[in-house]
Amino acid sequence: MATTYINQNDHDLSFQIESTYGTDPGAVTGTDFFKHQSDPGVFKIKKARYDRQNDRDYQQGSVLTTTAGRESSEVSVNFDIIPSGNAATPTKPDISDLLKAHFGAESTLTAHTTTAAGSTGVTLNLTAGGGAASGIPAGGGCLIAVDVDATFGVEVRRVISRATDVVTLDAALSANPAVSRAVYVGTTYKFSSSAALLSGTMKQFLNATAVRKKVTGVILPNLSIDCDAGTEELVAKGQVSGMGQQLQAHSDTRPTIVTAGTPLAGVAGKVFFGASKFCATKVGLTSNNGSELRHNEFCSLYPRGVKRTGNNARFQVSMSLDLFYSGGDEDVQTLYLNSQSLTAQSVIVQLGTAPGQMIAWACPRFIADPSLTSINGEIGVNFGGGRCYGTTGDDELFLTIF
Repeated sequence: MATTYINQNDHDLSFQIESTYGTDPGAVTGTDFFKHQSDPGVFKIKKARYDRQNDRDYQQGSVLTTTAGRESSEVSVNFDIIPSGNAATPTKPDISDLLKAHFGAESTLTAHTTTAAGSTGVTLNLTAGGGAASGIPAGGGCLIAVDVDATFGVEVRRVISRATDVVTLDAALSANPAVSRAVYVGTTYKFSSSAALLSGTMKQFLNATAVRKKVTGVILPNLSIDCDAGTEELVAKGQVSGMGQQLQAHSDTRPTIVTAGTPLAGVAGKVFFGASKFCATKVGLTSNNGSELRHNEFCSLYPRGVKRTGNNARFQVSMSLDLFYSGGDEDVQTLYLNSQSLTAQSVIVQLGTAPGQMIAWACPRFIADPSLTSINGEIGVNFGGGRCYGTTGDDELFLTIF
């Protein structure tokens, strides 16, 4: 019989949100899959063992037995940031359930719209009926992108509130948009202390269905996103990681996989401190939602639930931005001095400028820990290690994929 080997590229992953912790939601569909760059060892088995080597047995130098203890798995997934590519309709990305499992709250707005006359400062006037048609919530809590004009292009802002067709933004745009300028909406992810902590089932298919493994009860407390303008490809990348129950076999049929979009590569990036735009050389985001597994009961050797006890039961979000040390239009010097005095900054990072090909995140209160550095022979500032703080709770971070 011939030996069959499996290429490492023959490795597909699916993820489904569970309604009950540790319960497989059932057979996967094509849309449960996502593009990823993880190696086949995406699951790491953690199985405790107790070796019987402390017994006092006469003239016995060998260890004869071992006993199994608690069992769980670690999960880590790497991926490119891939928006849907749908410019006409707000559409979730392939990794939507991964992001939802991390944040806890997800909202896809309804439709893009346009501006009416009279927009000024932080007041954005939408075309008649555009407020309701777009789905922008009255209480805000999402990001929108406005095609300001031919000079400034598309700029992302955070919505504070909406009254009918009048939207209040967190900061003014670089110019007051004229009539019929495009306003884009997308899928926004944010934390929720009141929502149930989410878990999911991740399934692995090697060589189609030659090898099928799964981990139920997966939680994803860790998220990171970064993009380095110093690379030739200029690709935005991400990672989620966490833990789950024991590794198990499954028998799902591999369906025809349905994924969409193009990796966010060669993108134009913008960073806004308030209403002022800066050109960063590198941006990064790390987030931990404080969730952990309940794994300390006699009832089971496997994790039995999820709890928020990490980080002293707090969300922990940090951001890193590299900018050239400059004055004038991009007054990085002032940002540097303000950060040293622990002045909170409202920051929006925008990667991409077209619907279906854009991601942005906002930290309403970012207090950086800055240091001078060298960037390609010039003096720069690394606003690294800084933490994003909440204002009213659950608003440390907003992430929107357009």
